[in-house]
Amino acid sequence: MKTIKLSTPGPEDLAYVEVADKPSLFTAAVLRRVWRRKWMMKKDGKMFAIDLEEIEKGEEPDPVEWKRVDAEGNELSVADHPFHPLGLCALKRGDKWFLFVVNLTPPGKGVGVAVEEYEVGNGVLILRRRLENPGGSEGKGMRIKHGNNVAVTSSGRVYVSNFKNIGDRKDLPPDLKLRKDAGDRADVYMTRFTDDDESAEWVQVARNISGANGLCLSPDEKQLYVAEYHRGRVLRFDVNADDGSLANPEFLPLSGEKKRYPDNITCDAEGNFALIAQHGKFETLAQGISQTLFKKAESSIHVLDGKTGVFAEEVEITHDPHNYPAASTAYRHKAHWIVSQIFGNRILVLHRNATKPKDRVIGAVHEKENET
Repeated sequence: MKTIKLSTPGPEDLAYVEVADKPSLFTAAVLRRVWRRKWMMKKDGKMFAIDLEEIEKGEEPDPVEWKRVDAEGNELSVADHPFHPLGLCALKRGDKWFLFVVNLTPPGKGVGVAVEEYEVGNGVLILRRRLENPGGSEGKGMRIKHGNNVAVTSSGRVYVSNFKNIGDRKDLPPDLKLRKDAGDRADVYMTRFTDDDESAEWVQVARNISGANGLCLSPDEKQLYVAEYHRGRVLRFDVNADDGSLANPEFLPLSGEKKRYPDNITCDAEGNFALIAQHGKFETLAQGISQTLFKKAESSIHVLDGKTGVFAEEVEITHDPHNYPAASTAYRHKAHWIVSQIFGNRILVLHRNATKPKDRVIGAVHEKENET
């Protein structure tokens, strides 16, 4: 196990991008805490790139911070353009790569969430387009109250998960424990980038999800996977190629004896989906989502075969509250797992074949059958 230290804590999502033909992972890090069951972004976030080739060579790469600039090359001011990043995804158009970021705008700025498109330039991220969801009477479509993750098709169609954690359920008692029916009002929205992005409408394409968390498109863009956090499973929808609507949901439960809460989903070059699930302290803490919970929770990596719909591998990331707070995203690259931590300031690099008992972070990779 190796670690990659970031200058800013709070990396959550990971997105694969090729930089100068070199495989890389981008991550967005932002200092955050949870107060009264609500996410509080303490400072503006930063974007970092990690060289995957150096990881495969056994080196510990230094993460490189990438500045955000406008179309004229001017660095974006955090005063005029607050940056509280959460979910990420990337795609390639022609010979260019583009990175899409869910940006949670702070209260009082008039926008609940925005999806921003950045072109991966020469050491900088160039802001090309921005879709805002102001909500209420000002917005076209329903308000996204807690935008979490994003998936974008090659045609510019955008899907955003709306988590709506239990802090939004004012009718629930204060001693509520996380349970399967908490947050049933979560949903998935769709919009798209157009020539006139200000006129973009947000359409609800899935609802009654118990904590819509990570989401990811299949490589052929025919299916959308959504992590249903509170029910410990993944929803797989068919995507209508004409209008982007979702249909025929399949329910794919996670393997394992403990109740698990799935976070972000990624897809590797072979079409296999990997997700992080948190467990352990989630079953004993009574105050809902809290910073303490995330720091003490155990995590595991689950791999889903996209063809069979079966979770075939499970990797336990053993609990260590002092060094390894809850993980959020896992990306599989050749012989390694690259894992982000919600409240840490490090990216974990785990060898997929690590089986040494003294290694408290990763155990043996073993086969698991899907539960029905």
